[in-house]
Amino acid sequence: MLPAMTDLTVFIQHAFRTIARAVAETGVNAGLFRHPELISKTLKRRASAELKRLGVLLRRLIFLMA
Repeated sequence: MLPAMTDLTVFIQHAFRTIARAVAETGVNAGLFRHPELISKTLKRRASAELKRLGVLLRRLIFLMA
């Protein structure tokens, strides 16, 4: 159970954990744990798009911390 989200540090920790999990899930969904050297162009595009989206979220989070 998460503490109340009124504390900004709890929110930031939760956001970082969520982004880290999403990055890991992107790799799993792309099948990179099986054959990382064999990935189709379509799958590569999808994974790249998702990682770009997560990168934007991470940059926004870092900006909020500043």
